[in-house]
Amino acid sequence: MALGVNYQRTDGHRQNSDFEQYTDFIKLGYDINKNWKVSADLNLTYFEFSNPGPEDAPLFDSHAEISRGLTSVSLSNNYGEKTSGVLRFFYDWGHHEINDGHLWSQPLKDYLYKHDDFIRGVNWYQSVSLFSGNRITLGFDYQNFGGEAFNDFFDGHSVDLVSDKNQNEVAGYVDFRQEITKWLTADFGFRADSHSEAGTQMIPQFGLSFYTLKNDNFKVLVSKGFRNPTIMELYMFAPKNSELEPEKMMNYEVAYSKIMRRLRFETNLFYIKGDNLINVVPRIDGAGMIRQNTGEFENYGFELGVKYALNPNLLFVFNYSYLNMDKPVTGAPENKFFFMADYVSNKKFSSSISLQYVSGLYILTGNDPKTESYALLNANLGYSLFRCLSLFVKGENLLGQKYQTYEGFYMPKATFMGGIKIYIAPRQRATSFFH
Repeated sequence: MALGVNYQRTDGHRQNSDFEQYTDFIKLGYDINKNWKVSADLNLTYFEFSNPGPEDAPLFDSHAEISRGLTSVSLSNNYGEKTSGVLRFFYDWGHHEINDGHLWSQPLKDYLYKHDDFIRGVNWYQSVSLFSGNRITLGFDYQNFGGEAFNDFFDGHSVDLVSDKNQNEVAGYVDFRQEITKWLTADFGFRADSHSEAGTQMIPQFGLSFYTLKNDNFKVLVSKGFRNPTIMELYMFAPKNSELEPEKMMNYEVAYSKIMRRLRFETNLFYIKGDNLINVVPRIDGAGMIRQNTGEFENYGFELGVKYALNPNLLFVFNYSYLNMDKPVTGAPENKFFFMADYVSNKKFSSSISLQYVSGLYILTGNDPKTESYALLNANLGYSLFRCLSLFVKGENLLGQKYQTYEGFYMPKATFMGGIKIYIAPRQRATSFFH
């Protein structure tokens, strides 16, 4: 059994940007026997926050109160290399109350936006090995989701229904892995996904893994992906469009990794070609914006990662990624660089320092796109007073960068935080990077 309670709040770095959150969870588990076990969990969260609006057009009274819950029950089995699987039932729900706010001193709206949503369903899979080097996984997913959104007027009597939808999605899949030789493994997968409104999608996947040397791995992967439009995109708010089609794409990847005594190296090249990308664009008649499928899109790039342990206590991490998009997406950067040095003492002290550099981050797309570039320097220090009590302090954006990841909302400059961690049960001492 595990229990947890969390509380956090902040006044924010701007006027009317306060945030407060309560989180509780409980997890239970029971071993029926050495092969079967049952578990259950419940997570409850309540948070409220204020939206200050863009700096050049601040909002008044923009506030939200949100309650969410998630519960699940699982039955799992494990017979070692022969077979293993899980059957899981879940239910996720939420209640939102939102005041959109206004630009001037007097409210322009006399109602609150509210919605109640849910998602419930079942997941099942069973993996079995029929013979040496073989693994077959069969699975089934079902989910029912939807909810009701409405404007609740302050007079307590009038309600304006925005959306009331209920949709279903069911899918079955099979994954097949076969070790052909000691240096070659093949993977094949197929998934059939049926949506009550978007229709049926067939999603194949195929991959080959080559183990060229003892600690070298070379992979080739071809897969299909899709994304159904959400209820919000189809039916809610001004840009809605009930005629949207699912986004589709084909993904091609080549990956290589190498492990040496103290070094791990990974690189990945990818090419994505898709259709029906959903974007918010101006209406033809000029009357506002609308979500539309904007045709084909093509992305390609690469990722590089290196981890090096100088000694059992000091680890260096380096990552770099490059992304080229013919149709930019908000929130996606062209270049992203990350470096971290992490030190863990065998006794009481731990520390880390990291540098992240982002360039070409799209915060606006369309006819007049806008990008952002910034560098973030962060640091953490920790000290264990006792086995169940430790202190920590951390600093973020130590270079004091003024940057934004969403148009008009600048992130805070240098911030510092300190605190105490209390462990109900004595924790294990920190271990080094090598066992």
